Amino acid sequence: DLAWNGRDAEGKLLPEKTYSGICYFVDGCGNQSDQVAGTLILDNTPPAVWELQQNSQYFTPNNDGILDALTVSYTLSEPATVNMQIFNIYNRLVKELAATSNQLSWDGLDNDGVIENGSYYYQLSITDRAGNTTLTEPKEFYLDYRSPLIRTAGLEKEELDLTAGDQMRFTFDVLEPVNASLYILNNHGTKIATVNTDIDLPSGNSVMIWGGIINGQAVPDGIYNYRLLVRNAYGNT
Repeated sequence: DLAWNGRDAEGKLLPEKTYSGICYFVDGCGNQSDQVAGTLILDNTPPAVWELQQNSQYFTPNNDGILDALTVSYTLSEPATVNMQIFNIYNRLVKELAATSNQLSWDGLDNDGVIENGSYYYQLSITDRAGNTTLTEPKEFYLDYRSPLIRTAGLEKEELDLTAGDQMRFTFDVLEPVNASLYILNNHGTKIATVNTDIDLPSGNSVMIWGGIINGQAVPDGIYNYRLLVRNAYGNT
């Protein structure tokens, strides 16, 4: 093998540019081979990252079509090979991805095919054709694929007498802050009233109250159903 360290005869590092060279061999008897000409690109500068973006500070890989993957896009100063390494909060490498375009996407599965909620960070390792490498600064993000956990939920009274001033008091207990909506349905499952919608609530116990009134009129006697929808800060419902 033949190698050149990019320096001249005096050992000085030459400037970055394209150089021409020839190669030939001489045996012990002085016979010289044919010459082979070629060009060499001297490059000592690591690739620069001109732009680096991710689609969100969190993602929710629950297959609901909303933020199901972390997507990282970038623009570089030159062609390069890009790999993304993903680490958990314990600095353990959980996934490594190789780019095939100017972006990378992670579906939340680690090397064992498991999804775990929690904080993560990633770094890009970018290597140009001369072998110069740039390592980006760590960027944090959060993965949350679980729906908010409701510990208890239900009516304080199953039967109401509106003429006696009864109100429907719906209580529930959640383990994290949520955005909540409560709907009243008839016995066919059709929504007939909205008790509350998009109410931000803290973790713990909450109460929503409905007086049995729709458009200023008391609802007739009958069987009614309710539907509670809660959504956490990461969009999981």
